[in-house]
Amino acid sequence: LADGAAFAVPAIGRHLATNVAAAVAVARDLGVADTDIARGLAAARMPDMRFRVEDIAGVTAVNDAYNASPESVGAAIRAFAQVARNASRRWIVLGDMLELGDHSLDAHTEIGEEIVRARAADAVVAVGAYAPAVANGLERAGFSGDLRIYSELRDEHADQIASHLGAGDAVLVKGSRRMSLERVIDAIRARTTGGALAGGE
Repeated sequence: LADGAAFAVPAIGRHLATNVAAAVAVARDLGVADTDIARGLAAARMPDMRFRVEDIAGVTAVNDAYNASPESVGAAIRAFAQVARNASRRWIVLGDMLELGDHSLDAHTEIGEEIVRARAADAVVAVGAYAPAVANGLERAGFSGDLRIYSELRDEHADQIASHLGAGDAVLVKGSRRMSLERVIDAIRARTTGGALAGGE
């Protein structure tokens, strides 16, 4: 903060700093001591499917499938680039951002470009009606990794993605709630339970 005070929060992403600073300011205005603010922030937990980071048999799985907007997707991509910076391979499974109206095509193209700018992925799975726009953005920005496009995410697609992930890899799933991308995380966990999660292909 401007006065030199520092507060730790068990969450990832620079975009959260503004929210934390606002919470601290409000708490201080209400007369809450900094020690109590720090204790409360340290105990905070992110809601389900909101940039939840989990280690599944050595795979760093980031579940941010609760919802998606251009701002939140961009922030998630940049945060994932930091979380996965030492991963063997980095996968992003990106679903449609819904209800953007006339801005939809441009927004999805921009997200493809942002993935490349952030150097966030070695492989991208684009899911939904706007997956081709994401692919266009990736291509325009010079993406040279693995790209897969699905019009919808079926259970067999989720399992196929999981089959390519092994210890040391990282994956981010991000999309609007109706895309149900958390099924990729479920598939990774299911393969672990069944003993099928081996080294990536």
